[in-house]
Amino acid sequence: FGVLLLRSRLPRTFVDCNRVVEGEVESGMSAGLPPYLRDPRDRQLLLELHARYQRLAESCYAEVCGEGGTALALHTYAPRSIELAVDDDVVEALRRAYEEEPLDRWPLRPEVDLITRPVGGEPLAPAGLVGAARAELERAGFEVAENATYSLHPATAGHGHSRRWPGRVLCLEVRRDLLGDPWRPFEPSPIGPERVARVAEPLAVALARHLAESAA
Repeated sequence: FGVLLLRSRLPRTFVDCNRVVEGEVESGMSAGLPPYLRDPRDRQLLLELHARYQRLAESCYAEVCGEGGTALALHTYAPRSIELAVDDDVVEALRRAYEEEPLDRWPLRPEVDLITRPVGGEPLAPAGLVGAARAELERAGFEVAENATYSLHPATAGHGHSRRWPGRVLCLEVRRDLLGDPWRPFEPSPIGPERVARVAEPLAVALARHLAESAA
């Protein structure tokens, strides 16, 4: 099988390439373009970079999914769901939550969460790949959930791609503490190649199986 890999290298603290840039704060999600970025020149530059990435992503999805292929949208999330106001002080509030409060008051997220459907909607992810990914990841020792942390949300780019290519896109989240060696909040965390391989190998097996079954 051929593989096309697209990776954003824009820091999420500046602009989030898995967010639309309007309406997401009202939904309770983190902003695509954070409010603490004030300079109009910075905002314009980041909006242009965001738009450039979205155009490239759309063309890649069209190239792969339009030819009958499957897209795997890989994301990572912090280990715990911490409820905070999404405003100018969100960074300091998050730091206080990690440093001053017992972390176990916040729910621990699943090790892997398969994001397959909008709230109250029908699944948009390929059912065969969802089943194969869950089976292979659980065989590798991971705790796997489906839409446990959140579902496909209109504020995310993943929702748009999944809507455009139903049955062709699987979005998933992996906990960052499983990839960092070690993972540390608020600090650069080296990524452990063996830790990445532990996640990547079962996903590769599941994807290859799904594609083979789809082609049969």
